[in-house]
Amino acid sequence: MNDDHYADYYALALEEGMSPEEAHLWAEAQSGVGVPISAGKGGNPEMEGSVSLSISPFSPLSGGESHARAREAVSATLAPASALPPALVQEPAYKSLGAQIMKARSMPPMEWIIPGLLPVGATLFAGREKVGKSFISLDLSYAVASGGRAMGSIRCPRGRVLYLALEDHVQRIDERLKMLEPDESDWPLEALSLVTAHEAENVAYLQPVMNQWLTDGDNPKLVILDTLNAYRSVMASTPRGKELSRLSVTQAETALLRPLQVWAITNRVSVLVIHHTNKAAAQDGDDAFSGVSGSRALTAAMDQTMVLVGQRGVPDAELVITGRDIPDSVYNLHRTGPWWMVTDALRDPKLGDKTNDVIAFVVAAPAPVRPKDVADALNLDNKYVGDLLADQIGRRVAKVARGLYWKLES
Repeated sequence: MNDDHYADYYALALEEGMSPEEAHLWAEAQSGVGVPISAGKGGNPEMEGSVSLSISPFSPLSGGESHARAREAVSATLAPASALPPALVQEPAYKSLGAQIMKARSMPPMEWIIPGLLPVGATLFAGREKVGKSFISLDLSYAVASGGRAMGSIRCPRGRVLYLALEDHVQRIDERLKMLEPDESDWPLEALSLVTAHEAENVAYLQPVMNQWLTDGDNPKLVILDTLNAYRSVMASTPRGKELSRLSVTQAETALLRPLQVWAITNRVSVLVIHHTNKAAAQDGDDAFSGVSGSRALTAAMDQTMVLVGQRGVPDAELVITGRDIPDSVYNLHRTGPWWMVTDALRDPKLGDKTNDVIAFVVAAPAPVRPKDVADALNLDNKYVGDLLADQIGRRVAKVARGLYWKLES
Protein backbone atom coordinates (compact mmCIF):
# COMPACT_ATOMS: atom_id res chain seq x y z
CA MET A 1 0.00 0.00 0.00
CA ASN A 2 1.20 3.51 -0.74
CA ASP A 3 0.96 5.16 2.69
CA ASP A 4 1.00 8.68 1.26
CA HIS A 5 -1.86 7.92 -1.14
CA TYR A 6 -3.77 6.10 1.57
CA ALA A 7 -3.42 9.06 3.95
CA ASP A 8 -4.69 11.50 1.30
CA TYR A 9 -7.70 9.31 0.48
CA TYR A 10 -8.44 8.69 4.17
CA ALA A 11 -8.38 12.40 5.03
CA LEU A 12 -10.56 13.24 2.02
CA ALA A 13 -13.09 10.58 2.98
CA LEU A 14 -13.33 11.98 6.53
CA GLU A 15 -13.93 15.44 5.08
CA GLU A 16 -16.77 13.98 3.04
CA GLY A 17 -18.45 12.76 6.22
CA MET A 18 -17.52 9.09 6.35
CA SER A 19 -16.93 7.35 9.64
CA PRO A 20 -13.36 6.19 10.34
CA GLU A 21 -14.30 2.61 9.40
CA GLU A 22 -15.86 3.70 6.12
CA ALA A 23 -12.94 5.98 5.35
CA HIS A 24 -10.41 3.22 6.06
CA LEU A 25 -12.12 0.72 3.76
CA TRP A 26 -12.61 3.23 0.97
CA ALA A 27 -9.03 4.58 1.22
CA GLU A 28 -7.64 1.03 1.03
CA ALA A 29 -9.59 0.41 -2.15
CA GLN A 30 -8.49 3.68 -3.76
CA SER A 31 -4.81 3.29 -2.86
CA GLY A 32 -4.48 -0.05 -4.56
CA VAL A 33 -5.25 -2.71 -1.97
CA GLY A 34 -8.45 -4.15 -0.59
CA VAL A 35 -11.49 -4.90 -2.72
CA PRO A 36 -14.22 -2.83 -4.33
CA ILE A 37 -16.66 -1.41 -1.81
CA SER A 38 -20.36 -0.68 -1.99
CA ALA A 39 -22.64 0.94 0.53
CA GLY A 40 -24.49 -1.42 2.83
CA LYS A 41 -27.53 0.89 2.88
CA GLY A 42 -28.60 2.24 -0.44
CA GLY A 43 -25.88 0.24 -2.26
CA ASN A 44 -26.29 -1.65 -5.50
CA PRO A 45 -27.17 -5.29 -4.69
CA GLU A 46 -26.20 -6.33 -8.22
CA MET A 47 -22.50 -5.56 -7.60
CA GLU A 48 -20.94 -8.98 -7.30
CA GLY A 49 -17.81 -9.48 -5.24
CA SER A 50 -18.25 -6.24 -3.36
CA VAL A 51 -17.90 -5.80 0.37
CA SER A 52 -20.93 -4.54 2.25
CA LEU A 53 -20.09 -1.26 3.94
CA SER A 54 -21.90 -0.65 7.21
CA ILE A 55 -22.83 3.03 7.41
CA SER A 56 -22.47 4.55 10.85
CA PRO A 57 -25.61 6.28 12.20
CA PHE A 58 -23.41 9.32 12.86
CA SER A 59 -22.28 9.56 9.24
CA PRO A 60 -23.91 11.96 6.75
CA LEU A 61 -24.11 8.91 4.48
CA SER A 62 -26.83 7.34 6.61
CA GLY A 63 -30.57 7.90 6.81
CA GLY A 64 -32.80 10.83 5.91
CA GLU A 65 -33.90 12.41 2.65
CA SER A 66 -31.21 15.09 2.98
CA HIS A 67 -28.55 12.41 2.59
CA ALA A 68 -30.20 10.38 -0.19
CA ARG A 69 -28.08 12.04 -2.86
CA ALA A 70 -24.90 11.25 -0.94
CA ARG A 71 -25.92 7.59 -0.54
CA GLU A 72 -26.62 7.30 -4.26
CA ALA A 73 -23.24 8.79 -5.01
CA VAL A 74 -21.57 6.27 -2.73
CA SER A 75 -23.34 3.40 -4.42
CA ALA A 76 -22.29 4.65 -7.84
CA THR A 77 -18.70 5.53 -7.10
CA LEU A 78 -17.21 3.42 -4.31
CA ALA A 79 -17.08 0.19 -6.32
CA PRO A 80 -14.42 1.08 -8.95
CA ALA A 81 -10.90 1.48 -7.55
CA SER A 82 -10.51 4.68 -9.56
CA ALA A 83 -13.70 6.25 -8.23
CA LEU A 84 -13.84 9.77 -6.86
CA PRO A 85 -15.23 10.68 -3.41
CA PRO A 86 -19.02 11.14 -3.26
CA ALA A 87 -19.11 14.95 -3.28
CA LEU A 88 -16.79 15.21 -6.29
CA VAL A 89 -19.20 13.19 -8.43
CA GLN A 90 -21.73 16.01 -8.23
CA GLU A 91 -19.46 18.56 -9.96
CA PRO A 92 -16.21 18.60 -11.96
CA ALA A 93 -13.12 17.66 -9.99
CA TYR A 94 -11.37 20.73 -11.39
CA LYS A 95 -12.13 24.45 -11.65
CA SER A 96 -10.75 27.14 -13.92
CA LEU A 97 -8.18 29.51 -12.49
CA GLY A 98 -10.78 32.28 -12.52
CA ALA A 99 -13.26 30.18 -10.55
CA GLN A 100 -10.60 29.14 -8.03
CA ILE A 101 -9.48 32.75 -7.51
CA MET A 102 -13.06 33.92 -7.04
CA LYS A 103 -13.62 31.15 -4.50
CA ALA A 104 -10.43 32.04 -2.64
CA ARG A 105 -11.30 35.74 -2.52
CA SER A 106 -14.75 34.98 -1.14
CA MET A 107 -13.25 33.10 1.80
CA PRO A 108 -12.38 34.83 5.09
CA PRO A 109 -8.80 36.17 5.26
CA MET A 110 -6.29 34.49 7.54
CA GLU A 111 -7.25 35.35 11.10
CA TRP A 112 -4.84 35.51 14.03
CA ILE A 113 -6.05 34.10 17.33
CA ILE A 114 -2.76 35.25 18.90
CA PRO A 115 -1.25 37.86 16.55
CA GLY A 116 1.91 36.65 14.86
CA LEU A 117 1.85 33.35 16.75
CA LEU A 118 -1.35 31.29 16.39
CA PRO A 119 -3.62 31.62 13.35
CA VAL A 120 -6.92 29.87 12.74
CA GLY A 121 -6.16 26.21 12.04
CA ALA A 122 -4.27 23.41 13.76
CA THR A 123 -0.79 23.78 15.26
CA LEU A 124 1.51 21.08 16.61
CA PHE A 125 3.57 22.40 19.54
CA ALA A 126 6.52 20.15 20.38
CA GLY A 127 9.42 20.27 22.80
CA ARG A 128 11.47 18.19 25.17
CA GLU A 129 9.91 16.88 28.36
CA LYS A 130 9.80 19.27 31.33
CA VAL A 131 10.92 22.38 29.43
CA GLY A 132 7.67 24.26 30.06
CA LYS A 133 5.30 23.46 27.19
CA SER A 134 2.32 23.12 29.54
CA PHE A 135 3.16 26.42 31.23
CA ILE A 136 3.24 28.15 27.84
CA SER A 137 -0.07 26.48 26.95
CA LEU A 138 -1.72 27.74 30.12
CA ASP A 139 -0.21 31.19 29.54
CA LEU A 140 -1.68 31.30 26.02
CA SER A 141 -5.05 30.06 27.30
CA TYR A 142 -5.18 32.74 29.97
CA ALA A 143 -4.09 35.49 27.57
CA VAL A 144 -6.84 34.72 25.04
CA ALA A 145 -9.57 34.17 27.66
CA SER A 146 -8.72 37.44 29.43
CA GLY A 147 -7.77 39.52 26.40
CA GLY A 148 -4.30 39.86 27.95
CA ARG A 149 -0.74 39.46 26.72
CA ALA A 150 0.68 36.09 25.70
CA MET A 151 4.11 35.43 27.18
CA GLY A 152 4.17 38.95 28.58
CA SER A 153 4.12 40.71 25.23
CA ILE A 154 1.63 39.73 22.53
CA ARG A 155 -1.77 41.34 23.04
CA CYS A 156 -4.60 38.90 22.28
CA PRO A 157 -8.17 39.60 21.15
CA ARG A 158 -10.48 38.23 23.84
CA GLY A 159 -12.26 34.94 23.18
CA ARG A 160 -13.42 31.70 24.80
CA VAL A 161 -10.87 28.93 25.37
CA LEU A 162 -11.18 25.19 25.94
CA TYR A 163 -8.12 23.74 27.69
CA LEU A 164 -8.03 19.93 27.51
CA ALA A 165 -5.47 19.32 30.28
CA LEU A 166 -5.47 15.54 29.88
CA GLU A 167 -2.40 14.97 32.05
CA ASP A 168 -3.23 17.41 34.87
CA HIS A 169 -5.72 17.69 37.71
CA VAL A 170 -7.58 20.85 38.66
CA GLN A 171 -5.48 21.45 41.79
CA ARG A 172 -2.34 21.69 39.66
CA ILE A 173 -4.02 24.11 37.25
CA ASP A 174 -5.22 26.18 40.22
CA GLU A 175 -1.69 26.45 41.65
CA ARG A 176 -0.23 27.44 38.30
CA LEU A 177 -2.85 30.14 37.80
CA LYS A 178 -2.02 31.58 41.21
CA MET A 179 1.59 31.90 40.10
CA LEU A 180 0.56 33.45 36.79
CA GLU A 181 -1.96 35.92 38.25
CA PRO A 182 -2.12 36.17 42.06
CA ASP A 183 -5.22 38.41 41.92
CA GLU A 184 -7.98 35.83 41.49
CA SER A 185 -10.55 38.56 40.84
CA ASP A 186 -8.90 39.01 37.41
CA TRP A 187 -9.21 35.35 36.40
CA PRO A 188 -11.36 34.74 33.28
CA LEU A 189 -13.56 32.27 35.15
CA GLU A 190 -16.28 32.00 32.50
CA ALA A 191 -14.19 32.33 29.34
CA LEU A 192 -11.68 29.57 30.18
CA SER A 193 -13.11 26.05 30.30
CA LEU A 194 -11.22 22.96 31.48
CA VAL A 195 -11.29 19.22 30.97
CA THR A 196 -8.78 17.59 33.33
CA ALA A 197 -7.31 14.09 33.48
CA HIS A 198 -10.02 12.98 35.91
CA GLU A 199 -12.87 14.05 33.64
CA ALA A 200 -11.15 12.67 30.55
CA GLU A 201 -11.23 9.17 32.06
CA ASN A 202 -15.03 9.29 31.80
CA VAL A 203 -15.16 10.80 28.30
CA ALA A 204 -15.24 8.26 25.50
CA TYR A 205 -14.88 10.87 22.76
CA LEU A 206 -13.50 14.40 23.06
CA GLN A 207 -15.01 15.54 19.76
CA PRO A 208 -18.55 15.92 21.22
CA VAL A 209 -17.04 17.87 24.12
CA MET A 210 -15.40 20.25 21.66
CA ASN A 211 -18.59 20.59 19.65
CA GLN A 212 -20.59 21.37 22.78
CA TRP A 213 -18.05 24.00 23.85
CA LEU A 214 -18.22 25.54 20.39
CA THR A 215 -21.95 26.23 20.71
CA ASP A 216 -22.09 27.04 24.43
CA GLY A 217 -21.32 30.74 24.01
CA ASP A 218 -20.10 33.49 21.73
CA ASN A 219 -16.62 34.01 20.34
CA PRO A 220 -14.92 30.60 20.61
CA LYS A 221 -11.25 31.09 19.76
CA LEU A 222 -8.80 28.49 21.06
CA VAL A 223 -8.66 24.78 21.96
CA ILE A 224 -5.51 23.41 23.59
CA LEU A 225 -5.01 19.65 23.57
CA ASP A 226 -2.40 18.77 26.20
CA THR A 227 -1.05 16.23 25.20
CA LEU A 228 -1.26 14.25 21.95
CA ASN A 229 -0.20 11.04 23.72
CA ALA A 230 -2.91 11.53 26.35
CA TYR A 231 -5.43 12.10 23.55
CA ARG A 232 -4.35 8.78 22.01
CA SER A 233 -4.88 7.06 25.37
CA VAL A 234 -8.39 8.50 25.70
CA MET A 235 -9.21 7.28 22.20
CA ALA A 236 -7.61 3.83 22.59
CA SER A 237 -10.62 2.05 24.09
CA THR A 238 -13.14 3.52 21.64
CA PRO A 239 -14.21 1.85 18.38
CA ARG A 240 -12.38 4.53 16.44
CA GLY A 241 -9.25 4.00 18.52
CA LYS A 242 -9.35 0.26 17.84
CA GLU A 243 -9.73 0.96 14.14
CA LEU A 244 -6.71 3.29 14.23
CA SER A 245 -4.64 0.61 15.98
CA ARG A 246 -4.94 -1.59 12.89
CA LEU A 247 -3.38 1.03 10.64
CA SER A 248 0.27 1.81 9.99
CA VAL A 249 1.85 4.61 12.04
CA THR A 250 1.60 7.08 9.16
CA GLN A 251 -2.03 6.22 8.43
CA ALA A 252 -3.04 6.29 12.09
CA GLU A 253 -1.40 9.66 12.79
CA THR A 254 -3.00 11.21 9.72
CA ALA A 255 -6.39 9.77 10.65
CA LEU A 256 -6.06 11.03 14.22
CA LEU A 257 -5.00 14.61 13.49
CA ARG A 258 -6.51 15.51 10.13
CA PRO A 259 -10.09 15.67 11.52
CA LEU A 260 -8.87 18.15 14.17
CA GLN A 261 -7.33 20.30 11.45
CA VAL A 262 -10.51 20.23 9.36
CA TRP A 263 -12.61 20.99 12.46
CA ALA A 264 -10.43 24.00 13.32
CA ILE A 265 -10.56 25.49 9.82
CA THR A 266 -14.30 24.84 9.45
CA ASN A 267 -15.14 26.51 12.76
CA ARG A 268 -12.58 29.35 12.49
CA VAL A 269 -10.77 28.50 15.71
CA SER A 270 -7.19 27.57 16.59
CA VAL A 271 -6.36 24.09 17.89
CA LEU A 272 -2.98 23.75 19.61
CA VAL A 273 -1.81 20.14 20.09
CA ILE A 274 1.01 19.61 22.61
CA HIS A 275 3.57 16.92 21.75
CA HIS A 276 7.17 16.04 22.52
CA THR A 277 10.45 15.71 20.67
CA ASN A 278 12.85 12.79 20.61
CA LYS A 279 15.71 13.36 23.02
CA ALA A 280 18.44 12.52 20.52
CA ALA A 281 16.96 14.42 17.59
CA ALA A 282 16.09 17.44 19.73
CA GLN A 283 19.81 17.97 20.35
CA ASP A 284 20.48 18.38 16.63
CA GLY A 285 20.51 22.11 16.02
CA ASP A 286 20.37 21.79 12.22
CA ASP A 287 16.61 21.34 12.08
CA ALA A 288 14.38 21.75 15.12
CA PHE A 289 11.46 20.08 13.35
CA SER A 290 13.34 16.84 12.68
CA GLY A 291 13.13 16.16 16.41
CA VAL A 292 9.32 15.92 16.51
CA SER A 293 8.46 12.44 17.74
CA GLY A 294 6.52 10.26 15.32
CA SER A 295 6.18 10.09 11.56
CA ARG A 296 6.15 12.99 9.12
CA ALA A 297 2.39 12.60 8.97
CA LEU A 298 2.12 14.47 12.28
CA THR A 299 3.48 17.72 10.93
CA ALA A 300 2.00 17.18 7.46
CA ALA A 301 -1.53 16.95 8.89
CA MET A 302 -1.22 20.32 10.67
CA ASP A 303 -1.28 23.88 9.39
CA GLN A 304 1.82 24.86 11.32
CA THR A 305 4.40 23.46 13.74
CA MET A 306 6.09 25.15 16.71
CA VAL A 307 9.09 23.69 18.49
CA LEU A 308 10.39 24.93 21.84
CA VAL A 309 14.16 24.52 21.55
CA GLY A 310 15.73 24.62 24.98
CA GLN A 311 17.25 22.63 27.79
CA ARG A 312 15.78 21.86 31.19
CA GLY A 313 17.16 24.30 33.76
CA VAL A 314 18.44 26.79 31.13
CA PRO A 315 16.54 30.12 31.25
CA ASP A 316 16.84 30.97 27.53
CA ALA A 317 15.20 29.18 24.61
CA GLU A 318 13.84 29.66 21.11
CA LEU A 319 10.33 29.11 19.82
CA VAL A 320 10.77 28.08 16.18
CA ILE A 321 7.72 28.22 13.91
CA THR A 322 6.97 27.05 10.37
CA GLY A 323 3.63 26.85 8.60
CA ARG A 324 1.72 26.66 5.35
CA ASP A 325 0.50 30.25 5.26
CA ILE A 326 3.00 32.11 7.44
CA PRO A 327 6.73 32.84 7.07
CA ASP A 328 9.16 30.83 9.17
CA SER A 329 9.99 32.72 12.36
CA VAL A 330 11.86 32.46 15.64
CA TYR A 331 10.90 33.99 19.00
CA ASN A 332 13.62 34.40 21.62
CA LEU A 333 12.30 33.46 25.06
CA HIS A 334 13.52 33.93 28.62
CA ARG A 335 12.21 31.99 31.59
CA THR A 336 11.49 33.57 34.96
CA GLY A 337 10.33 30.89 37.38
CA PRO A 338 8.10 28.53 35.40
CA TRP A 339 6.91 31.15 32.87
CA TRP A 340 8.42 31.99 29.49
CA MET A 341 8.54 35.59 28.21
CA VAL A 342 9.17 36.89 24.68
CA THR A 343 12.42 38.84 24.96
CA ASP A 344 12.17 40.26 21.42
CA ALA A 345 9.40 42.58 22.53
CA LEU A 346 10.00 43.54 26.16
CA ARG A 347 7.71 46.32 27.28
CA ASP A 348 9.08 49.79 28.00
CA PRO A 349 7.64 51.10 31.29
CA LYS A 350 8.10 54.69 30.01
CA LEU A 351 5.59 54.09 27.21
CA GLY A 352 1.83 53.70 27.45
CA ASP A 353 0.01 50.39 27.10
CA LYS A 354 -1.21 51.06 23.53
CA THR A 355 2.25 52.08 22.36
CA ASN A 356 3.80 48.99 23.95
CA ASP A 357 1.12 46.79 22.39
CA VAL A 358 1.79 48.18 18.90
CA ILE A 359 5.56 47.85 19.24
CA ALA A 360 5.26 44.33 20.66
CA PHE A 361 3.04 43.28 17.75
CA VAL A 362 5.44 44.65 15.12
CA VAL A 363 8.59 43.31 16.78
CA ALA A 364 7.09 39.86 17.33
CA ALA A 365 5.57 39.63 13.83
CA PRO A 366 7.14 36.89 11.67
CA ALA A 367 7.23 39.29 8.67
CA PRO A 368 6.87 43.04 7.99
CA VAL A 369 3.38 44.40 8.68
CA ARG A 370 1.25 47.35 7.60
CA PRO A 371 -0.31 49.78 10.10
CA LYS A 372 -3.70 48.38 9.08
CA ASP A 373 -2.60 44.84 10.07
CA VAL A 374 -1.71 46.10 13.53
CA ALA A 375 -4.81 48.26 13.86
CA ASP A 376 -7.13 45.39 12.90
CA ALA A 377 -5.44 42.91 15.25
CA LEU A 378 -5.43 45.26 18.25
CA ASN A 379 -8.74 47.03 17.50
CA LEU A 380 -7.06 50.44 17.17
CA ASP A 381 -7.45 53.35 14.78
CA ASN A 382 -5.44 52.91 11.58
CA LYS A 383 -4.15 56.51 11.51
CA TYR A 384 -3.17 56.34 15.18
CA VAL A 385 -1.08 53.23 14.53
CA GLY A 386 0.52 54.76 11.44
CA ASP A 387 1.53 57.91 13.30
CA LEU A 388 2.84 55.90 16.25
CA LEU A 389 4.98 53.65 14.04
CA ALA A 390 6.37 56.62 12.14
CA ASP A 391 7.38 58.17 15.48
CA GLN A 392 9.09 54.94 16.60
CA ILE A 393 11.26 54.48 13.50
CA GLY A 394 14.85 53.99 14.57
CA ARG A 395 13.91 53.20 18.17
CA ARG A 396 12.27 49.77 18.35
CA VAL A 397 10.91 49.47 14.80
CA ALA A 398 12.22 49.99 11.28
CA LYS A 399 10.48 51.00 8.05
CA VAL A 400 11.59 48.28 5.65
CA ALA A 401 9.55 49.41 2.63
CA ARG A 402 6.77 51.83 1.80
CA GLY A 403 3.99 51.20 4.33
CA LEU A 404 5.78 48.21 5.89
CA TYR A 405 7.26 48.09 9.39
CA TRP A 406 9.23 45.44 11.27
CA LYS A 407 11.65 45.01 14.15
CA LEU A 408 14.76 47.14 14.20
CA GLU A 409 17.81 44.98 13.58
CA SER A 410 20.49 45.53 16.20
